[in-house]
Amino acid sequence: MTPRPVCESLAPTCLAVQQLLAAHPLAQSAGWQLRLATLADLEAILVLERYCFSPWLAFGRRHWREQLQRQSRRVWLLLAGEQVLAYMALLPHRGWHQVTVTTLAVHWQQRRQGLASLLLAVAELEARQAQLPRLRLEVDSDNEAAIALYHQLGYVVCRQIPDYYGVGRPGMRLQKILSVIPDDGPC
Repeated sequence: MTPRPVCESLAPTCLAVQQLLAAHPLAQSAGWQLRLATLADLEAILVLERYCFSPWLAFGRRHWREQLQRQSRRVWLLLAGEQVLAYMALLPHRGWHQVTVTTLAVHWQQRRQGLASLLLAVAELEARQAQLPRLRLEVDSDNEAAIALYHQLGYVVCRQIPDYYGVGRPGMRLQKILSVIPDDGPC
């Protein structure tokens, strides 16, 4: 299967994404790049995944390959040179009127520099372009730093999920409403 085009069919989103990147105070001096992932990025994604997630929570090679091959999925990478600093996978869902952030990871040495906020701003651009008025994500209830960031960015908790990350490890489902529409989709 040939890799999907990176930005050819997404010119409005890609232009807006590059503007977001250019506005970040560290982006230019650090030489960051922000782009859609392809199958050629699989190994680099797996390396970062091993840093960020335990083996029983990680997607793994097979799942990532599927994510990268499906036209309905979007995986964004934030890079410095060839090193993946952060990634985010998105699943737009018209029936639920939302874009779900299925995973978001930032290398531990790059945290607290605004990378997650930058990627979530990209998710918001994607949702707006697709005319999907809601973003949704799940987070480990013990991840206080991520929860604080999500609250700061306008996400609200809409559901507690017992044992979401394994026995005794609850999760939280959060959402951000981007515009007013009938809220008939599941949280």
